[in-house]
Amino acid sequence: MADSTAQKAEEGGAGVESTNAKPPLPARIIALLCGTAVLALLIIFQVIPIALIVIGAIYQEDCSANHALPKWVTYYGIILLIVFIVTIFLRISASRLNQEVTKLAFIIDFVLQIVAAVVHFYVFTLLWPVFFAEEPKCDSLFLWFTFIVLTLLTILGALKICCGFFAFKEYDAYVKEEEKKENN
Repeated sequence: MADSTAQKAEEGGAGVESTNAKPPLPARIIALLCGTAVLALLIIFQVIPIALIVIGAIYQEDCSANHALPKWVTYYGIILLIVFIVTIFLRISASRLNQEVTKLAFIIDFVLQIVAAVVHFYVFTLLWPVFFAEEPKCDSLFLWFTFIVLTLLTILGALKICCGFFAFKEYDAYVKEEEKKENN
């Protein structure tokens, strides 16, 4: 009797639940893609804010078409740097902080993310008419760099939202499945 139960367990037979069950393949693929996307975002978000600050400072006086554009590029770089530092701090120290402090910190992080998004689109609205003018009165390197970075960050932001949605959806399904197993 004991041998047949052990044999069923080895073969994955009915009536025996495996404690080492892996999530389904699509969930693992989504998790891998999202993990890769997050790693790429971390690498990019270490370099981009500093580059925006530097290029905004260099071309501070070289954009006669819109004097505010280089300043706002610099401000945007500073905001992104602050958001990056706060986000990393929260991820590292979330387990060490008590629950009230963690909630407050995540609210601050959320507000900073909203501010960064608003400034992102404001800089885009400043850049758009200057970038597409027949004869732009700003340095072309500054314009192209700013345009490419803003476009890239828009795409990465959309990817971040999508990965967050799918990761939450998969995690929620996994938690519900685990709760069913515990109730049975």
